[in-house]
Amino acid sequence: MTHGDFRPDNFAFNANGEVVPFDWQTARRGANTRDLSYFISFALPTALRRTGESELLALYHRTLVDSGVSDYTMDQLQKDFRRSIGSALIAAVIAGTLLDFSSERAVQLQRALCERLSAVVSDHDFAEWLPVYLGIAAAEA
Repeated sequence: MTHGDFRPDNFAFNANGEVVPFDWQTARRGANTRDLSYFISFALPTALRRTGESELLALYHRTLVDSGVSDYTMDQLQKDFRRSIGSALIAAVIAGTLLDFSSERAVQLQRALCERLSAVVSDHDFAEWLPVYLGIAAAEA
């Protein structure tokens, strides 16, 4: 199950300081890295993402392993994360068509999302994966 819009605007914190996601209107079945890619791509300023991304992915993988996942390598996680950038790209296009740009906040949000997504797409050379993502080329082993 993926949240679909996993970013800080859709988080609250309970009395124990735990993150409580809300706004589940775009929840659906999806890849394990979809929300991870969405969060890292959109929630973090580009410079912070670039310096902390590897550590965040390693933490995510360690958490999976510590929770009993034994057949999912770090290499597979990195490939899945890269592929999941496509979901973030689609979400940005859809959200961009639905936003009300009459408020300055909406304009700032869309600008930040576009800048961050542009950087992550470039940094991960997503264009190389696009045919695979669209299912028009054989997936890399």
